Amino acid sequence: MRTRFGAGLRELETMAAAHEGLAVEYDRQLSRLQDLDYAQAISDFTREQQALEAAQKSFKATTQLSLFALL
Repeated sequence: MRTRFGAGLRELETMAAAHEGLAVEYDRQLSRLQDLDYAQAISDFTREQQALEAAQKSFKATTQLSLFALL
């Protein structure tokens, strides 16, 4: 009986610790969203999107190169 009680208590403690960790993460994410500078986020996103498109174009041009094109 004590063994089952002890195992149940350990499981509850584990669940409580996991819940506490999730609550902290939830609060962190909520704060991050509330503090977001939307204008800056849009600007950063646009800049990153342009960099990605440039990298994709560069990769495409590089992969289309061959030695036969140089002859």
